[in-house]
Amino acid sequence: MKKLSNAQLIYRQGKTTSQLKSELRRGLKVAQSRMQKLKSAKLTQSEFYQEHKKDFVDVNLDTNNRLNISKELAKVNQFLNSKSSTPKGLLEAEQDFIDIINTRFKKKILNSKNVRRFQRFMRMYKDKYQDQTNIPSHKVVDAFVESERLQISQADILANLEEFAENEEKLKKLKVENLFNNGVIDGRRRFTLEDYINYKPKE
Repeated sequence: MKKLSNAQLIYRQGKTTSQLKSELRRGLKVAQSRMQKLKSAKLTQSEFYQEHKKDFVDVNLDTNNRLNISKELAKVNQFLNSKSSTPKGLLEAEQDFIDIINTRFKKKILNSKNVRRFQRFMRMYKDKYQDQTNIPSHKVVDAFVESERLQISQADILANLEEFAENEEKLKKLKVENLFNNGVIDGRRRFTLEDYINYKPKE
């Protein structure tokens, strides 16, 4: 059964402020326990965990302000109602997300290994760059694909999306091997977009 997650409805329901506070206290314990289970399952890099990692840490339980209690309880209940608040549910939700993206773009862009990097990439784009560029969304996804394939820093390619779009065809013809002189690829190394744009094959 879904818990009430609308602050105004919680505020107006026929429970005393003391009862709401007790409900909030119980809900916080469950929410904190679920966050710990997500952490134990090594899901801290998931989008869901990152969104909620600070939500249940410093909640003021000493207040008698009914509206503030209602707001906090709504936040807790929304979290508890989410399928992703358990390890099993989160993994299922990630797989659903993978299927949606791959279907939408009609190719296998995401898998269980890169889905969290993609979510981090898109969050960074929306937070810092979306309002600064006119690049269409499918080009942003292309930028992620090439950043993965060519080991380009996410921050660097996002900061240079226009330049990426201008040079995309050239980039598609290059391989990460081109930038390793000895032919031994170091998967930990990250390059910049300029490294590839300025690349010239040896004579």
